[in-house]
Amino acid sequence: MNCMLKDIHDIALEFFQGLPYEKKHWLSCSPANNEFVERAEFWRESLKPIMTSRQYGVAITAIIHWYIHVKQMRMEDGRAAECR
Repeated sequence: MNCMLKDIHDIALEFFQGLPYEKKHWLSCSPANNEFVERAEFWRESLKPIMTSRQYGVAITAIIHWYIHVKQMRMEDGRAAECR
């Protein structure tokens, strides 16, 4: 893992570990179909103040790409979110 990715991981992990259990559980589960925008907004608001602009750009791009992937996989196999 390159240095910037490790820094992003460490910052995000420290932030995540400081969250209340309920929020951790919400974020650990795949988003429900109506939660993708809410989740992306949560990460945008949470990570922007604690990362450099470059770190934030890399992190939020990865998160959005992951949500797009999850949404596409659901459309292909027709399954809903699990872990509720």
